[in-house]
Amino acid sequence: MNDFVTNDGFEICISCDKPTKVKRDAPVKSRKYYIEGAGQMCKSCYDAIIEKLKIMHQNLNNEEI
Repeated sequence: MNDFVTNDGFEICISCDKPTKVKRDAPVKSRKYYIEGAGQMCKSCYDAIIEKLKIMHQNLNNEEI
């Protein structure tokens, strides 16, 4: 196995290193909280990243005005 999979086959969050509820053999297209090019995240880390991206986007839009 690799560094991002538990001994029982679950993906590990690429951000916080905690096990997710996603099995390693689950198709990528059917996964929640998966970021292409990065990997699987837990819901908490995914939500935090998305919120930060929203704030960055708003800040960029405000600078253009």
